[in-house]
Amino acid sequence: MSRYTKRIVFTVLPLLVAAALLLSSCDIVFGSLDSMKTGDYLRSYDSPDGRYTLEVYHGIGGATVDFSIVGVLVDNSAENKDKKNIYYRYHESEATVVWDSDTVVTINGIRLDVSKNETYDGRHDD
Repeated sequence: MSRYTKRIVFTVLPLLVAAALLLSSCDIVFGSLDSMKTGDYLRSYDSPDGRYTLEVYHGIGGATVDFSIVGVLVDNSAENKDKKNIYYRYHESEATVVWDSDTVVTINGIRLDVSKNETYDGRHDD
């Protein structure tokens, strides 16, 4: 193996792998709610007028990761029933959901107005 090839293999390649790992971990920690993966379906809650449905899921956990709750809003009035992640909180295994009005929902004490596109991402709490 030439000296130039060894330099690429032992210097540049490990740096590229490290950069890829760093970028993927940033997406997990700081990514958008839209990139949040849902896990096991728990229950659906319809808004009083039936326009919206909030689907609640256990977030994908694992051997070293605790449960989380993911709330997915379904707009039933849209032609293709648009879905959007609007709620995420780590260390939760159950959800209490109350529709306060046709467009305001409270999930585990967090109040969101879906007509204003409000979301809650617990990863950004202090």
